[in-house]
Amino acid sequence: MRYVYALILAMLLAPGVNLLAQFSESKIRVGFDLGATLGNDGVVGDDLRSGFRLYGRYLFLSDLLQAEAGLGGSRIAGGSSLYDTRIYPADLRLLIGPHLSEVWNPFIYGGVGVAKYHVNRPTTSPTASDGYDGFGTYIPFGIGLQLKPNPDATFALDLNLGANLFLKDEMDGVVDGKNAGCVAVYMGFEYLFDSGSDDSDGDGLTDAYERRIGTDPHNPDTDGDGLQDGAEVLKYKTDPLNPDTDGDGLQDGAEVLKYKTNPLNRDTDNDGISDGDEVNTSKTNPLNPDTDGDGLRDGAEVSTYRTNPLNPDTDGDGLRDGEEVLKYKTDPLKVDTDGDSLSDGAEVLKYRTNPLNPDTDGDRLRDDEEINRVKTDPLRMDTDGDGVIDSEDKCPLVPGVVAKQGCPDEAPPKRGTVLNFSDIYFIVNTDQFDTTRAETAQNLQKLLAYINQCEGMVVAIEGHASREGNETRNKQLSEMRAARIKTWLVSQGVRADRIASTQGFGSSRNAVPEPAPNSAEAKKMDKAQLEAIRKQNRRIAMRVVKGCE
Repeated sequence: MRYVYALILAMLLAPGVNLLAQFSESKIRVGFDLGATLGNDGVVGDDLRSGFRLYGRYLFLSDLLQAEAGLGGSRIAGGSSLYDTRIYPADLRLLIGPHLSEVWNPFIYGGVGVAKYHVNRPTTSPTASDGYDGFGTYIPFGIGLQLKPNPDATFALDLNLGANLFLKDEMDGVVDGKNAGCVAVYMGFEYLFDSGSDDSDGDGLTDAYERRIGTDPHNPDTDGDGLQDGAEVLKYKTDPLNPDTDGDGLQDGAEVLKYKTNPLNRDTDNDGISDGDEVNTSKTNPLNPDTDGDGLRDGAEVSTYRTNPLNPDTDGDGLRDGEEVLKYKTDPLKVDTDGDSLSDGAEVLKYRTNPLNPDTDGDRLRDDEEINRVKTDPLRMDTDGDGVIDSEDKCPLVPGVVAKQGCPDEAPPKRGTVLNFSDIYFIVNTDQFDTTRAETAQNLQKLLAYINQCEGMVVAIEGHASREGNETRNKQLSEMRAARIKTWLVSQGVRADRIASTQGFGSSRNAVPEPAPNSAEAKKMDKAQLEAIRKQNRRIAMRVVKGCE
């Protein structure tokens, strides 16, 4: 018996016990043990006998202490036939467990109990007070070990080695002035109610599991990323100890709850820009690889082409960045890639010219000159088809002959000749050319061709109007339009001194007789016939002041 006492004392005095570790989150436990007892009579030899015990335990005081209540049955016997006592003990014990691990927990115990006993073969006569049956108190103490297969198991193996010190001499049937006692070795199973189920912070993970993975069981969001630890582990598979699992610059909570991005993929839309950079720097959509829908991925726009991923047409030329890069091979950062003063969009969509070549048809006139100044076709080297390319044709819109540099093969008009051009149209009530009508450009070129027949020709430009409207305004408009013709001729290379004068006559010099507006004659006439007359009177006239002779 003294060896048991020494073992228990050594455990009580053992240094270095970690009282902060946890064995289990279970507060209530019940168990059943089977074992053997060895009586310690001290006079006769002792024999081993079987025993059992039922108990319930409760953890308290920060899980350091366990209170236990138990009852059972056992025997102590000696010398094979000298004594044999059946004992039915019930006791209260206090277990002190340092809780070194989640799966094993050593403990010491001590307590007090009362036992019903019956002596089968007493070696002496019973006392008067108790006889062969009675009750006696005893003191249980010893050491033990609880073992679990894993931290979340609901049962444990219970092992204990201890002693029961009876406080009554005759409980073993031998009255010898010495208290009876026994050594007990028991092993059994203990069921753990709510084992591992405590969730102190309500984050969906048990406290035991949190301690195992390193999270704080008293903080529902250990890494402070806006997601509870349970959601990170069980739902999103993110790291509850790292606020930005994928390292993209966005916290896991923001990815899941605000931006709907994947917290496990730093580039959710696979566009070449991390989710954090999209949200914080480029302001693009981390869920859309092509935020502006221009046909280029956001990453390519930012890193490769330097275009604006939020603007489908960075240079504003009328072509989307993706079309410029992938289809037309133009520069998405330049409005006019070939430098011909026409935007890339206008060349592709309106004029069908080559935005990479300033002279699409190779006639030595830039596309913009053909369109805006000469009015020739930038897709044809020889717009009028007379065998002279547009850059060398002095009459590029009027078929001519090579000998006269593309101008008509006609005798130059003599002094006093008047040529009428009724198909040069102006916007109503202005002196601006109506370029929506093809006849305007064609007849301007004819007029230019006539004056270019020789360097010495000098002309006067006259403006005329039909009888419609106010005559004063008609005269004013005809003067403005005559002056506008001179300005255009000069812009085409005609020397200003070859235009002797510009003059407006209003409707005072009609080319053909025209009935007065609202007159009976005008009302009787067919509208188309009346308009044909008025058109002849609305005209630009060129009068030759000095001919080529």
